[in-house]
Amino acid sequence: MNNNESYMDIPKKKNVLLLFLLSIVTLLTYTYIWYIKRSPELNNLKTKSKLDKSLPLISLLLFILVILAAIGMVAVAKIKSVNPNPINAPIEFQILFGIEVTLILICLIVYIMMAFKVHKILNQSLINKESNVKLSALYTLVFNFLYLQYEINRIIDDKEGNRRTGPLISLILLVLSAITIGILYYLKIPSFLFA
Repeated sequence: MNNNESYMDIPKKKNVLLLFLLSIVTLLTYTYIWYIKRSPELNNLKTKSKLDKSLPLISLLLFILVILAAIGMVAVAKIKSVNPNPINAPIEFQILFGIEVTLILICLIVYIMMAFKVHKILNQSLINKESNVKLSALYTLVFNFLYLQYEINRIIDDKEGNRRTGPLISLILLVLSAITIGILYYLKIPSFLFA
């Protein structure tokens, strides 16, 4: 960021690995809090696009509803002795299951919308900085707020022109993990992991 913006409340550097661990410990709740905390900072950047703070708040509320619906499904399953086949489950369980799936889809759509709104804000910030670098849409889609924070860190350090090694390594590890899990599942080795 240039010096005349240093006094403003603009996005700060954060450790991406720590953010990842924090999101896991909080059962992904922190991912929404990151957007809530960053929205005023991002809106202080001199860009045309702004992130409405109500969008992260609504997404957090939706995520809490997802958790509550999941708890409700577990409670109904225990009370009604639901078998693994939800088609034969009681109507209460089926309704909660439908609500859960709908809320998850809405949550996912809003989550992706927020990421690409911040993606746009950061790209406009790079243009204002007279940089010809653009953020990766693929990394934004796959890694969401973690990638956005990674790019914020790079912009603050004036390293946005350097090669993006962190997201590339993470993407390779993610793909290799998915392939390994798929192979283990297909071969049923070890079967206790997938029972």
